[in-house]
Amino acid sequence: MKSLNVYSKLGLGSSEQVFDWLLSGLSDVPRDWDYFVNWEKARRESDRFSGEIELLQSVVGVEDFDQVFLDLLIRHPSVVSAIPSLLVRTGERVEFFKMVNPSEPKRLSGQIFDLSCSPMSMKRAREILEFVERAGLRKVLANNKTFSLKDYLFGVEAGLDSNGRKNRSGKAMEAIVKNYLAEVSEVFQLEYVEQKSIADIEKTWGVDLATRDTKRRYDFAAFNGTRVFLIETNGYNSGGSKLKSTAAEYVDRVRRIQGKNVDFIWITDGTGWVGSHQPLWQAFQAIDYLLNLKMIANGCLEEILLKRAD
Repeated sequence: MKSLNVYSKLGLGSSEQVFDWLLSGLSDVPRDWDYFVNWEKARRESDRFSGEIELLQSVVGVEDFDQVFLDLLIRHPSVVSAIPSLLVRTGERVEFFKMVNPSEPKRLSGQIFDLSCSPMSMKRAREILEFVERAGLRKVLANNKTFSLKDYLFGVEAGLDSNGRKNRSGKAMEAIVKNYLAEVSEVFQLEYVEQKSIADIEKTWGVDLATRDTKRRYDFAAFNGTRVFLIETNGYNSGGSKLKSTAAEYVDRVRRIQGKNVDFIWITDGTGWVGSHQPLWQAFQAIDYLLNLKMIANGCLEEILLKRAD
């Protein structure tokens, strides 16, 4: 941690006091309206198998479901490609499933079910029917005449997209920091760029940052005429191992930056850090400038960006 005039004005005389101030200022990461669901993406993904889903819809609620389903697989083998999307909730595109064989639970190799778009035989069609039955999907398809596979798949994709909320929280942080950078740059005639690699930054401002990570992209970089500031932003409203690994990553990144006229700034926030403050403290000791949004509002970022030399 490097000292700032802001800290002195607030009566913070030690790194421990500054860190306590940082912790006390942590708050929930703000959200923007893109936080909830990316509806366009959910619609796009649910339309990937629109033809196959329409064919599968034709067997929903029919009598003698098993035979009709087998006939459909033989006539239209491609429908099998849509089945994983109706079952797998992780977003993965899986075609081969190794499942425990109920009759041989101790068999380590398991039973392989092939749901790829490969040639269809009646033997394979029966295996797929077994898969659909054991996975619980047959009961839904056979016994519910009003079940809409299209609507169901859209709901699945919307649910899967909620996993992207963590990334969207990061985007909200970036938007806030960008606003601060825009204000400071306009007042003090600074330059900044977004999502650029070290190589691009060096080319933009004709500087040598003396770092090996030439392909690494930074959320922002700012230049005040003599110094370059590499800026990363993120926010966490929940804890977990991700926070520890992120803190360690940024400590390692600082060690790779060797140029005399370059500084690294990490801006993070969120109540997730409250229960994971130890890795944050370790990063705070190793990184010259670690800020949250409250610290930026108090002028810390502005003071750093106006710095001309060590």
